[in-house]
Amino acid sequence: MHQKPRIIGHRGASAHAPENTLAAFQIAIDAGADGVEFDVQLAKDGVPVVIHDATLKRTGGRNDAVADLTSKELGKIDVGSWFNKKYPKWANADFAKETVPTLAQVLRLLKSSDGLIYIELKATDADYRDLAKSVCDVIRDSPLLPRIIVKSFKLAAIPRSAIICRRCRPPLFLLRKYWITFAAANISSRWPANLAPIRSHSTIRSLQKNSPLWQLRPQCPSPSGPLTTRNG
Repeated sequence: MHQKPRIIGHRGASAHAPENTLAAFQIAIDAGADGVEFDVQLAKDGVPVVIHDATLKRTGGRNDAVADLTSKELGKIDVGSWFNKKYPKWANADFAKETVPTLAQVLRLLKSSDGLIYIELKATDADYRDLAKSVCDVIRDSPLLPRIIVKSFKLAAIPRSAIICRRCRPPLFLLRKYWITFAAANISSRWPANLAPIRSHSTIRSLQKNSPLWQLRPQCPSPSGPLTTRNG
């Protein structure tokens, strides 16, 4: 008998609160999500912070790059008001108080839940080593580590994380087409054994059919509506 698919709040409950904020993660927990997914990149001071875009233009209303501001500066920027304007149905005055959280702050909040934690490294060729190290420095000794799964579009960041933090869990499989294409290539036997690349589309299909570890992308019922409706 197959297990039920797990409902993972993409960037938290991002249909009900500003994405990648403490409010979004708390709502996902309260709604009974089986876990959350969020994006991490480096602030100017080398602290891993939780935000999707490379700039603050979309969620913060300013053109600054995340990498040009310290974590303390990012922690003072309103990244919630945009949501109230774009989604008035779900608007909440308290969202204007939401700022860019650090990875450590998000993990402290998630101690109150028992779900999976998907951390996506928003890495580039230039910073994936530093990002992997900074994230691993935060999660290595965390009591939440058994629930954490590290993933990234920059595939080299995954084995890098596994080398630095040997108890890190990689994603069970890669859903997106260009991930599958990359994973199907003959990457290298230098990868740790548990990160051996998937080389066949039939294997991918089998994993998709039998694995309970699905990240929620389409609309899915929750106590008050879908937890997330947006891709990416």
